[in-house]
Amino acid sequence: MIEAIPFFSIAVDGGKSLYNRKKEGEYAKEMRRYLDYFMDEDKRESIKEKTKILVPCHNGSEKLKKAIPNYEQSWLENIMIIDDNSKDDTVETAEKLGINNILSLEKNEGKIGALYEGVKNLERDTKYVGIFDDDTYFKGDLAKSILFLKGCEEDELKGYDAAALHVLPDVELENLNFIQAYQYFEYMMAMEQKKAMFGKKQQVMNISGCAGLYKRELFENLIKEQKETHNIFDGEDYWRTQKILSAGNEVVMIPKELGVAAKTAIPDKITDLLRQRIKSWSPGRIRTNGEFLKDIKIDRRGGELIYDSIFNVALDPLKVISIPSLFLSGPLLPILFFGFYEGLQYYNYQRYFNEEDKKSLGKYFLLMPFMNVGMAAVRTTGYAYGLAGILKEKIKLESKEPTKENVKRKLQLIRKIENYKQTAVGSLIKKIENYRIQEGNLDESITLNILQDQVLEMEKKLEEFKEDIKLSVQNDLEKLYYEINI
Repeated sequence: MIEAIPFFSIAVDGGKSLYNRKKEGEYAKEMRRYLDYFMDEDKRESIKEKTKILVPCHNGSEKLKKAIPNYEQSWLENIMIIDDNSKDDTVETAEKLGINNILSLEKNEGKIGALYEGVKNLERDTKYVGIFDDDTYFKGDLAKSILFLKGCEEDELKGYDAAALHVLPDVELENLNFIQAYQYFEYMMAMEQKKAMFGKKQQVMNISGCAGLYKRELFENLIKEQKETHNIFDGEDYWRTQKILSAGNEVVMIPKELGVAAKTAIPDKITDLLRQRIKSWSPGRIRTNGEFLKDIKIDRRGGELIYDSIFNVALDPLKVISIPSLFLSGPLLPILFFGFYEGLQYYNYQRYFNEEDKKSLGKYFLLMPFMNVGMAAVRTTGYAYGLAGILKEKIKLESKEPTKENVKRKLQLIRKIENYKQTAVGSLIKKIENYRIQEGNLDESITLNILQDQVLEMEKKLEEFKEDIKLSVQNDLEKLYYEINI
């Protein structure tokens, strides 16, 4: 009955599409109240002064040359380029492009570390931060979006803690190749899914790593924790969003009707796309889902995370395993399966894409469902890659994990040090002192003083070593206690 699994995916995807359409109306209704309020230009200018855009950059000179000229001139003074110890001319390029606020790091910190250093160096009056990759920029008046974070108590418009922007590939529609066309379609549908999710749960499950908005205090605490506990690039944006939601904070999806959108560079070759999905995106999702599912609560965030783990992550490998069996059962089942997805795609195509989009994507339209199945296989490979990495780390950690035997050995060592101090070292100091009193010789007394100082220094080192072992034992016992009680 394995061939029935693709039809289970049909039921899930079909039901999800119908439900999403219903919830889009709720999203539109909620956003309309904000759209009316945020047209006030004075409010936008005021909030812009309290906003900084952080752009971490490592050897990104060429990317900056493409991205920065697309920013509105008036926003350049709000941008901070964080040069993550680049070896190319990133700093010089940024200066030529009109960026005056550049933070240069002495060593390569990685994206998370660079953002941590950047937010630490912000002015005290900065209340809001935008996080953009060095190959990403925004179009439109970003201040309108940031007002969603501020809100307005008088008009009963709550301020959100973070915001996801409408993100699309930075491509020329008339010159798309098939790989770019697929990603354009994928990004568009992901944005519509986020809107529906917000209408359903008043939450967004992922703020894209290439473009997002945050209250400064929230992001500062978040990036500090991320650097200290989860300094991993793969899935760093998904992890960050889950942390925000798990703390009870709220994330809004900025409506595209606001006229603000982020544009980001995408792979234009199949090899680059596969590398991105297999080695970064999919492992990041499997790692983050695994981490947060351990302590999951059945609330609005927990329900969505469980849904994502079961119906998105788990369904991909099942599709891949079962689809070959479709072709072994005759032509009817494959026709029904791919026919359904062609129909579903046509519905989305007509509903969400404008005429310019349709003109560029039309020639690839019939191939999209087959590409979707292929990408399910790619994601499955990525999940396997991620699980292998987690297993490898676990094996490595377990070899260093505390055991009762290790704790006993360390406690025995502490007792031996204490005994040695009381007997051998203590006895030696006492003998030196007695000998000096008895002999009374000045030269010998000086020599004995030096010897005594050396012995006391040795005693001090032993005490420090003992304290280090005590701390190690305490950490081991805490871990063992945690494991026993979990």
